[in-house]
Amino acid sequence: LVMLDHGCVHELSEEARVRLCKLVLACVERRSADLQIISKEIAGPLYKFLPLLLSPAFAVIGYMDGWLTSADLRAAYRNQIPPSVSLEEVGKCVANMHTHGGNFLGVLHSMGYTRGLLASINYPERLRLQSLARYAVLGLLPEAQRKRALLEGGM
Repeated sequence: LVMLDHGCVHELSEEARVRLCKLVLACVERRSADLQIISKEIAGPLYKFLPLLLSPAFAVIGYMDGWLTSADLRAAYRNQIPPSVSLEEVGKCVANMHTHGGNFLGVLHSMGYTRGLLASINYPERLRLQSLARYAVLGLLPEAQRKRALLEGGM
């Protein structure tokens, strides 16, 4: 599968790229405390919804650990903003995502677009998340080791 999306290139600073890698791994490894800290850095007041943008599978973490409510999950399922979220919080979240090293919103949009395409061809979400985790691990390696791993075909 090859997907070309001309014109949708999003650039993150090195710090933001590392933060995104850590976010993915915190979600996949179900490290709730780390997940909340990293999500707050990226999304500010709406941190608890950030993992849902990576994958609906991550809703379980927030619900089981008590920082997402059933009302939050119902609203997310309906593609709505939960009643407990104010317009001011949405504005602060968007501003936070733009001021912390790059265009997180654009990156998340592209990731969601890819998730949707893969779902349309019945590609298992588990495999997509494994791929995200694999590249997040690569993304946290020291630069020389990361480049070597990528040139040699991954991990």
